[in-house]
Amino acid sequence: RAGIPLQEIKKILEAPETGLRDVLERRLTDLNREVRELLDQQRVIAELLQNPQLLQQSAAMTRELWTDLLAHS
Repeated sequence: RAGIPLQEIKKILEAPETGLRDVLERRLTDLNREVRELLDQQRVIAELLQNPQLLQQSAAMTRELWTDLLAHS
């Protein structure tokens, strides 16, 4: 499963000689970005679990505070 959207598959079919490579390169770039974001989230969660005080404070955090925390991690 490559996770390629139908619109991208259409591009592959329209230009088989270059479409596949272009689509796969874009998908790889997207996957790399997603992996980095997941690793950042994993690190924040691990830090929260290692610091009970932060974990207690997190219960009172708003969506905006969480977003800010993740953005700066």
